Amino acid sequence: MKTILITGSNSGLGLKFSEFYAGRSGFKTLLFYHDLKDNLGPFLEKQYTTIHKYDFTKSIDIKIDEVDFIIHCASIPPNFKKIQSLTSEDTALVGNFISGQTHFFKQIAPKINNGGKVVFILSQIVSGIPPSRMSSYAITKYATLGLMMCMAVELKDRKINVNSISPGMMDSKMTNLYPEKLVEITKEKYMNKTLISATEIIDLASFLFSESANNITGQNVVVSAGGFLG
Repeated sequence: MKTILITGSNSGLGLKFSEFYAGRSGFKTLLFYHDLKDNLGPFLEKQYTTIHKYDFTKSIDIKIDEVDFIIHCASIPPNFKKIQSLTSEDTALVGNFISGQTHFFKQIAPKINNGGKVVFILSQIVSGIPPSRMSSYAITKYATLGLMMCMAVELKDRKINVNSISPGMMDSKMTNLYPEKLVEITKEKYMNKTLISATEIIDLASFLFSESANNITGQNVVVSAGGFLG
């Protein structure tokens, strides 16, 4: 049986990963959440599934056994502000998240079994020019990309694959926060004129967890339907 740890498991894409893996044959699932615990209620009845409250804006010590796979979906929400408009609370949130996230993986790295695999969920904004009015979100995603690269280098000798997936605009509740006009313009840039689905990202992560991806590490895979190709 393989153990998979999912962060940000209580909402958005993380919840979709939880639905996919919780109770799945051959997996012991550790679901890490910050709030919205009620969203995880159905998983409490799943065999070999446990939930764990964790705040990535704090440097909290954790105790877990060894893990084989990690999907890191936790992030801060976009606040649609330019850098000069950020409050002291906004900048503190950015710094605290980066520090807490680093502390989390400092503890987790030794617990990953040799031959394990890690997938970070980022955003297409780390593959090009970030949009204006999303500075806090962009800064933390770029920091997470750096964390992914460092882990890929440091864990290579243990044959642990570390990669990231950067989805474009997804068909999700978070997209409802965006202006409708922006969503429509983005869809027009995508080759199939549709937003990215959670199923596409889950399928790609499943591939990166497979033996077929044993020679892929330190890579950021962008899933944006050609949105940056003009």
